[in-house]
Amino acid sequence: AAIGRGCREAAIAEAATIDASHAAAVSDLERKRGEHLKSLKPSLRNPANRKELLALKAAEAERSSAALAEAGKQRDERLASARRHAEKLLRRVSHTAAVLLALLDGVVQPKDLAAAGDDDDAASP
Repeated sequence: AAIGRGCREAAIAEAATIDASHAAAVSDLERKRGEHLKSLKPSLRNPANRKELLALKAAEAERSSAALAEAGKQRDERLASARRHAEKLLRRVSHTAAVLLALLDGVVQPKDLAAAGDDDDAASP
């Protein structure tokens, strides 16, 4: 259990670090989205305000693309981290299993012991 717990805690800590490294960008993109939503007003339906509406649409499309790219980078980093930690856990479990099997193989079982005198009787004529 300690092997798995240690790997799990390390994975969680690294995931939090990855999330923190993206927090500022995500916050900025969310702030821009809020600004764009506030900029939407009924007067933008007026044909005279077409340029303003097109500029707002372009800005939101750019923000949306940036948000998708940021989410993709964060996802890729989290997946790479999870893969590294899973491989580390697999190595540790495999090593532990090999050590356990070696220990069990070295334990003397009753069937491994010959009855006293069995070998002497077979050697005498």
